[in-house]
Amino acid sequence: MQLNFASCPAQDLVWETFAWGAENARLSGYVEEAKIQWRIAKDISEGFDKSDPRLASSLNSLGVCHHMMGNIEEARSLYFKSLSAWNLAAAWVARIPLQLRATSVNFHFGLQQRYRHQLTALGRNRYRTLVAAGEAATKNNLACLLISNDCISDAKPLICTAPELWRAAIGSRDEGLAIIYLNLGMFFEANDQSAEALQARKHADEIRRNPSPSRMLRFSQDCSLKMTDERRLKAAIYLGAGPYVGAAIE
Repeated sequence: MQLNFASCPAQDLVWETFAWGAENARLSGYVEEAKIQWRIAKDISEGFDKSDPRLASSLNSLGVCHHMMGNIEEARSLYFKSLSAWNLAAAWVARIPLQLRATSVNFHFGLQQRYRHQLTALGRNRYRTLVAAGEAATKNNLACLLISNDCISDAKPLICTAPELWRAAIGSRDEGLAIIYLNLGMFFEANDQSAEALQARKHADEIRRNPSPSRMLRFSQDCSLKMTDERRLKAAIYLGAGPYVGAAIE
């Protein structure tokens, strides 16, 4: 059943609530419950602007649930829809208003006005980097699915750029980066590149020995209390499923 949340004044918070609950369920092993909640989150996100990154994140996350349940064709379809939605999200970032915040660099109004163009460009580039990370996560997930189904050549353009894009936005110690490296190792192994596979798995092990706090925790600690476009974008990245690692290499 398609739910209509378009008229709900608190739909931003409703989406976050379902995303939070869905990921807690999925990470606790309740994949069916996670799938139900991500389906609702997707329905909610369809009430946002069609280029809102939370739709792309919801599609990817729902795809991960189907992937985990072995529903390969449904997962594949959702990943492709997510990639299309991430492309639209890049346009969303280009047009949202950007508010400069007081920092050690721009606290002075005169300096802020003088360098407004440069500071705005830096802020918007940071948003583009986050969108690129979301797209990289979906590419990783689709590549994982393709590798597991012996479509190795199709996976290469998806998986090989994913580590740098995720690292640039989310950090070098994030668990999601370890997952991408595990999938990259699986790709290299399938191509008989044993040295490269070993190196990728080594990177994953190094991260997993000392990972950063979970993305959900970082979101709760760092997000703005006001519902801004920056918060909406960060929610899409930090509360979504992100990169998924196939059962064959977990």
